[in-house]
Amino acid sequence: MKNFDLIIFDCDGVLVDSESISQSVIATYLTELGFPYTVKESETDFKGRAMTDVMRVAEERYGKKVPEEFLEEYERRLIIDMKKNLKAVPGAKEILEQLDLPFCVASSGSHEKMKISLGITDIWRLVEGRIFSADDVGKGKPNPDLFLHTAKEMGVDPQACLVIEDSVNGVLAAKAAGMTAWGFSRETPQAELKQAGADWVFGDFRELDFNSFDPCPPL
Repeated sequence: MKNFDLIIFDCDGVLVDSESISQSVIATYLTELGFPYTVKESETDFKGRAMTDVMRVAEERYGKKVPEEFLEEYERRLIIDMKKNLKAVPGAKEILEQLDLPFCVASSGSHEKMKISLGITDIWRLVEGRIFSADDVGKGKPNPDLFLHTAKEMGVDPQACLVIEDSVNGVLAAKAAGMTAWGFSRETPQAELKQAGADWVFGDFRELDFNSFDPCPPL
């Protein structure tokens, strides 16, 4: 890992097992509002994207506006479900506790959402003060803005950053930022992450030792 100066972790689906909860809430609520989505369709269209993009894509698909209260009500429902069901991704907390290299979190989710989800899973204490959201920049993933902003704020050259992402949009954003991207295939097919440009793909944190791992392992 000597070639990297910073590891950037995505949040949902990488550190906390919230992706399925989030997509279920999105699909259910949009359907109630007259924008029918299955959970699978929600995953395909929205995984790894900011909620402003979710609204835009739904509006383009159905040719009408999503109500203004969508974001507030979505987060209210999501928080209720997370408090009941959210857990850390197996091995994620242990990896953070063992890392010698600097690390941070950069997510399409809001700061409030991350504070809650990372707090529920006892990860917040490990990353507080090093949290970056798509809300901080003009464009979310798959655009590189969030990762470039993160590198700048952390004082690290983008080319010296390793990004851990579980979504195609996240891998695309990392590669567009000139960073190395490792695809986390726990819930996303390896082939999709590789096609998006992932430099390496793995499926379980518990199989890794980031402090001694080859910085450019083969696909």
